[in-house]
Amino acid sequence: MRTARLHHVGAAPEDADCKTRRELDKALFQQLLTGKWIRDKRNLMITGPCGVGKTWLACALAQAACREGVTVLYKRVPRLFDELEIAHADGRFPRLFRSLTKTQLLILDDWGPDRLNANQRRDLMEIVEDRYGAGSILITSQLPLKTWH
Repeated sequence: MRTARLHHVGAAPEDADCKTRRELDKALFQQLLTGKWIRDKRNLMITGPCGVGKTWLACALAQAACREGVTVLYKRVPRLFDELEIAHADGRFPRLFRSLTKTQLLILDDWGPDRLNANQRRDLMEIVEDRYGAGSILITSQLPLKTWH
């Protein structure tokens, strides 16, 4: 849990509220809590409007995974790209890249508000490519899929 650096450390899966306006399917959430999607190295996207608890749900799923011994790393997308840019400049990129690609579950929170520049697109492609078939990615976004660039 400490190395996951979750935004909502106290997001316990038992506390998930399936009755509020987030339209969370309780049966689906319970299925996701089993972690089969992570063991199968599948990916997950949680989308919805601002304020419905996407980040909290991602952290609750991450906490459940941590309880099962899964390695998790949480990153807010805007800060991740800042961190990658600095890592390229100061020589830490290989170590940061390794941490992003070797963890079993990588959470990319708040995807989509800003367009990516060429370096960000390249870094993201390399991360996704190295993770393909090796680990899961959970993405949260307030943007509907049809508006993704």
